[in-house]
Amino acid sequence: MIERYTRSEMAWIWSERRKLEAWLEVELAVCEVLAERGVIPPRDIEALRGASFEVEAVKEREKVTDHDMAAFVDVVAASVGKAGRWLHYGLTSSDVLDTGLALQLRDAGSEPPLRGAVSELQARLSW
Repeated sequence: MIERYTRSEMAWIWSERRKLEAWLEVELAVCEVLAERGVIPPRDIEALRGASFEVEAVKEREKVTDHDMAAFVDVVAASVGKAGRWLHYGLTSSDVLDTGLALQLRDAGSEPPLRGAVSELQARLSW
């Protein structure tokens, strides 16, 4: 996004941080389902709920892995210790990338970023 042409709400949605947060939402949602099905032990799902990452750590790890998703999973898994083995379990990179993108698209089209801007524009154009 070109910063000078972008509303701050929209810039946030398309930021690197928000993209990785969306990936984490997808990863954790899958883990929650696996925990409900008894695949992931209760102590591990509790640990996974505390998963975190730093954008810079993911970028640094990607220099080693040469793969954005592998770097992300490595950094997030390290934040929760042994429970990190469940991250990305049964998933492909595309599963997480595509679903994370869908979350960003949903957010971009919701209030206030897009609908709010359109409503504001309509009000200003009305005579």
